[in-house]
Amino acid sequence: MSLPELYASPTLRVLANVADPARLEAEGYELVTFEPLWRNRQNRPFGDRFAAKYRLNALHIVPVDNSWYQYPDMEDCLAAVARVTGPDVAAMGASMGAYGSVTLSDRFRATRSVAFAPQFSIRRDLVPFETRWAPEAARIAFQPWDGSVAKGCRHYIIYEPGTRDAEHARLIMAQGADVVPVEVPAGGHTVSRVLVEAGALSRIVLRVLAGTPTAEDLLAEIAPKLERSPEWHMNRAAAGPPEEREAHLRAGLAINRKHLWLNYALGAFLAGERRYEEALPHLAFVAIRRPAIPKVARLYLAVCAKTGTVPHPTVPAAAASLPKPDARPPSA
Repeated sequence: MSLPELYASPTLRVLANVADPARLEAEGYELVTFEPLWRNRQNRPFGDRFAAKYRLNALHIVPVDNSWYQYPDMEDCLAAVARVTGPDVAAMGASMGAYGSVTLSDRFRATRSVAFAPQFSIRRDLVPFETRWAPEAARIAFQPWDGSVAKGCRHYIIYEPGTRDAEHARLIMAQGADVVPVEVPAGGHTVSRVLVEAGALSRIVLRVLAGTPTAEDLLAEIAPKLERSPEWHMNRAAAGPPEEREAHLRAGLAINRKHLWLNYALGAFLAGERRYEEALPHLAFVAIRRPAIPKVARLYLAVCAKTGTVPHPTVPAAAASLPKPDARPPSA
């Protein structure tokens, strides 16, 4: 689906999603979303399906690359957004998009922001603990407003405690005047995906759009549903004790048996336990679909060697990547 452009430059586009023309005429756009890390695989902008489903007039800010919105024309772009948003507009984003939501939502007078795993910044001098996007941080020319929190807006920041995302949350809370932290154990960095799988994301965003819920209000929506998410089970397995790992991985696969990375994680766990025959079908499922990922191909080929199985022909069998016949396959 092609959406009309409200703003376009070599670095940024703003796509307009009009669900209710009469309400738009009277009240302006009510939701602005910021795109997360851009891999050129998205068919639709972040939040587009949500806006269409709930008939929200929304604007979607889409950057040309993964530069954390550090563009010379960012202010011009946001000024164009501000001219058409309503008096009670909200912002939303995930990861890089959540950074945009937390940092820039005051430019169009947003009153509320929903930010899933936001960054305070990725500049190494401001966040020395953050290494996940070091190549991007090294090449970006940061704007003066980087490392700030938008004023006049209540920020709901949703993240997993005890992680680097929690460190960013701490910095956002230290600088922001009105921040509501919502901690989701085992939410992972892709906590928005966990909430989608759990059937909770739309509900909590709608509650924020409708009023000013507390963190406890949102957690009451989230907590009872988390076990519905395959990715939540995968995160629990990764962070929990080894004796509980297999049970969580199998619980996730019981929800979605075609989940690639749950299959890989269970296959890797079983291989690490030398249960090669059990590991093989899970690893084969992933390797056939992602043969170019080195760790996937290496582990699959190693388990094939252990079980005397002929590898699927689509998986490259580069001799240099094969472990020695008597070596224990890597567990991850």
